[in-house]
Amino acid sequence: QPDAQGQYRRADNICVNGFLNGVSNYIADSCSASINSQSIVATTESKRKSGHGWAPMASATAYFSGSSRVYLRYAEAYRFPSMFESTIGFSASINPLQTVKPEHIYSGEAAYVQDLRDFFSLSGDQHADLNLTWYRNKTRNVIERSTQLMFFNLDKQVIEGLELQARFDNGRFFTEIGAAHIDEFIGGPIADRIGGYGLNVPYRWGEIVTLDAYATFRLNDRFSAELVGTNLTNRYYLDPLSRSLTPAPGRTVRLSLTGRL
Repeated sequence: QPDAQGQYRRADNICVNGFLNGVSNYIADSCSASINSQSIVATTESKRKSGHGWAPMASATAYFSGSSRVYLRYAEAYRFPSMFESTIGFSASINPLQTVKPEHIYSGEAAYVQDLRDFFSLSGDQHADLNLTWYRNKTRNVIERSTQLMFFNLDKQVIEGLELQARFDNGRFFTEIGAAHIDEFIGGPIADRIGGYGLNVPYRWGEIVTLDAYATFRLNDRFSAELVGTNLTNRYYLDPLSRSLTPAPGRTVRLSLTGRL
């Protein structure tokens, strides 16, 4: 790295400062460095890697009545580097001087659920309910690619928000409505956040409303037909978290026939 005046020092260059003399599997004269890239060192042998971790989970539910309840849930999980993230390839490679750590996810959720069947005088297989959920997912050591196409760890990513879902189904009419508000934070050095997220950030799209519908017909005791239409208004948009500029499918209609013989 350059100093405050933008000058580089020979003592900081691992290719010439003697650091590699202590690396047993270093290939002589294979180290190269430039101003715009990290140092690259070739080694001659692979290493076996393994890992483990505890991932606790706890949940609790409290019933206010037969039709309303709240629940709390906390869970942790690990995601270890995949084969692609642990080897040298065409579009990305490991940094031999920096070990990629596994991602550690901390997930919290609180929700209120209200059964509305009594309000709409529904029974049996009919449904009407409301679900309001708050969630917060924090991921430590997020695995990303730098602008030098090397994997590294971002400090953390935090995604939290509110989600509202409502459902009504009386056997003849069905509808489901959902809305969500999401906040996102990426933590880590500014250079890593810009350089790493520049290559793998999801494309963002403006607010979009699509209309889907389906109908099921019972032809007789053995055969039924289903007609499904998605994106009926034929809106042009990208799917959430898409990492390519391929648009979502336009207006699509599907007819299926199911029979029991």
